[in-house]
Amino acid sequence: IWAQRGLTGWSYEDVLPYFKRAEANTRGADEFHGADGPLKVTDESGMVDQTLFSLTVLATPTTIPNEVTVDISDLEINDSVRVADIALPAGVRTDVDPEEAVAVGTVTRSTLEAMAADEAAEAGEDGEGDAGDAGGDDAGDGDADAGDDD
Repeated sequence: IWAQRGLTGWSYEDVLPYFKRAEANTRGADEFHGADGPLKVTDESGMVDQTLFSLTVLATPTTIPNEVTVDISDLEINDSVRVADIALPAGVRTDVDPEEAVAVGTVTRSTLEAMAADEAAEAGEDGEGDAGDAGGDDAGDGDADAGDDD
């Protein structure tokens, strides 16, 4: 999107090498992932949902930052990084609500679907077990009836 808005050097192809260098993916390096960077990436059935895409900062002309870095390396599922967690350079501040989320660790849809399928399977097994018990009781009643006839 940034490149489409005229920001040269910000296309997907331009920024991918930086992401790859930063990443230490436990699955190893490939076309889209790095393996030797400082940020450990594991498959925890989650993803990072970026919720804030721009941050208005207030600064004097000499303190305007070229970039603001947000560290999500310790982000876990159901955790979030908020505006208050961002270390702004000296002389820079923002009027954005400090509690506004910048990024949230979320469970992926496929994981939620797998969890629901597992729960349904367990419920089905429990239901089958109840039916089996009921059937066993009927058989027991039949045996008891047979015993009464003797």
